Amino acid sequence: MKTLFKFSAYFFAAAILLSSCKKDNEDDTTNTPTEGQITIGTKTYTFSQQGILDNYGSDDGTFPSFQYDGINLDVFLIENKMSFVFNPQGVVTDLTGTGVSFYFESFSSDSLTLGPDTFRYHASSPYPIGTFATAEYCLNTSSAGSTDCHTIEEGYYIVNLTGDTYLITLNLTDVDGTKITGSFKGKLRMQF
Repeated sequence: MKTLFKFSAYFFAAAILLSSCKKDNEDDTTNTPTEGQITIGTKTYTFSQQGILDNYGSDDGTFPSFQYDGINLDVFLIENKMSFVFNPQGVVTDLTGTGVSFYFESFSSDSLTLGPDTFRYHASSPYPIGTFATAEYCLNTSSAGSTDCHTIEEGYYIVNLTGDTYLITLNLTDVDGTKITGSFKGKLRMQF
């Protein structure tokens, strides 16, 4: 009887331990954003499958305090509540809707695509290829402008490219210590 009691006690303890581990793993999964979702702090946003790449070309030496290697590509990503408005020449002229936006001033080795590469925050000029300088996200972006903006000054983003579809995975921190994780998946329209 004593052996049966010990066995039952061990079995009960093991069952509690295993069920608590399973619960922890389930919580970890539910807090992880899926492709196309970006989590800022504790809030998750779904992003549009469209973005913009503004190509500013190579450094021509015009601004001695802002020097960089490679090609200066500015990346704009928007939440799925918003859309870009294009003129007949295919240049963005406006936005519709209101939501979250991201901006990265990045330096790539390729003038026609962003990456594939890992882009890390770099604090000062000169900026090497595979870095980003100015970066921010705004929680309230519309055609009227952006408010509640936060500067990103730590971390990296990884760019993978399959055909013309980008997967940009974020692992960033803003100046207030807020973590930003998740990904954008979609097309980036080039503007020159």
